[in-house]
Amino acid sequence: NLVKAEWKPERGIAELQSPAGKFWHTMGFTEHGKQCLLPEEALFLVECGTVQLFDRDVPLSVREAYEILLSQGAVSLPHYQVFSHLKQLGYVVLRFDPSTVLSPYERQLNLESHCQSSGKHHRKRRRSSSPRLHEKKHKVSEDLPEAEGTSKTSGDECGDSSCHPMDEKPLSEQPKESDAGSGEGQSNPVPLGTGQKDSLSPARSRAGDHKESSTGPRAPRWDFTTIILPNVAPDQPCTHLPSPDHGLLPENVPGREVDAACWCARINQKQEKLSRKEREQRERESRYKSSVNADQEVRHCSNWQEYKALLEQRSQQRVWRRPPHLWDQAVTPLLRPDEAASTAALLQQISVLQPSHILDGASGLQEDSEGLKIDFNVYQADAAARFKKTNPGKPYVRMCVRSFDEDIPSLRALKQVTYQSGDVPVVFALVDYGEIAFYSLKEFKLPIDVND
Repeated sequence: NLVKAEWKPERGIAELQSPAGKFWHTMGFTEHGKQCLLPEEALFLVECGTVQLFDRDVPLSVREAYEILLSQGAVSLPHYQVFSHLKQLGYVVLRFDPSTVLSPYERQLNLESHCQSSGKHHRKRRRSSSPRLHEKKHKVSEDLPEAEGTSKTSGDECGDSSCHPMDEKPLSEQPKESDAGSGEGQSNPVPLGTGQKDSLSPARSRAGDHKESSTGPRAPRWDFTTIILPNVAPDQPCTHLPSPDHGLLPENVPGREVDAACWCARINQKQEKLSRKEREQRERESRYKSSVNADQEVRHCSNWQEYKALLEQRSQQRVWRRPPHLWDQAVTPLLRPDEAASTAALLQQISVLQPSHILDGASGLQEDSEGLKIDFNVYQADAAARFKKTNPGKPYVRMCVRSFDEDIPSLRALKQVTYQSGDVPVVFALVDYGEIAFYSLKEFKLPIDVND
């Protein structure tokens, strides 16, 4: 028995007049309590001989259904050819709804598990607009009169000095403080006491600090020429610790002199006995390690200022001088000798192809309303028995339909579509006069010859 359906041209859908069959498990939606089909679903069922479509109580043939359903502008012929091809292979195909995809802000906050548990993105299936209808709505919204702009400008007129909040008043209207002893209302200057000087506003004090800092460089808080470096070498243990300067400590922390000689006498300072293997291991490690205290020039430094001056002097001596016959010409070497720390770093510096990912920089791209769009969500054929329209779950792939006559999408468009799809792979269906070819982006890594 054929299922009867009536085509509604004003709504662009097919309304079922008799109960639906098994196809209702993966196709169709409910609107105003009636079962309806999208144009591509109705045309596919007409081709399969499952649905008999009527237009104003006149039965339509397959050719007439093609002319009427595809002439509405909601679905193009390449989109229907891809839809029909996937349905014949057994896949479950639904229109892509952008509201079911997490926004970039939700992905940044990792709200995927919360949205799944709350059912935000698993609502009952409703009619989703086609890509062409979305483009038409976008164009209409651009042609609207600038009525909203006038309302915004009228609200911005309150930005004058005459518009103030209820609790705030201009400085000229604030009541002035007068002397308590003057009965005539004239304010006499009162000298600031100690308490009044301390109760100045913090904003005024910050402004004063900023003014002082802007006049010139501030002097350092500590004088490094007077801070002596203690000798903490293992051969000369520092057991006597003098009392620190009170200016370097908080107010509630007292400083005192400490002599740890009595405590060192109680510690077990017996020399550790090492095996032959442990001694050899320490000797191998000591070949590549040097103690700062073993440097005689460092031991002559009595404070931090002298030590920093020594390090600056040594760094200037280690500056590599470039040979003029190599670096003062038009053609120079690819890298300097000090950059070749290892073989892997050398190969990374001279490599022509640098590794990259399709999502690099995609989060900062603005959405292009006329660019590449995702058209369908495709679910695997073996999951059709467990498929639920109210909770379809994550699709197997997302499909973008392109005609062979259209321009090749740019890298920017590919990045935007891939970022919008999230962790679901995107497949591009290219239609060339009925012949469909599927393309996808596969991630691969360049071979690495040397790791170290």
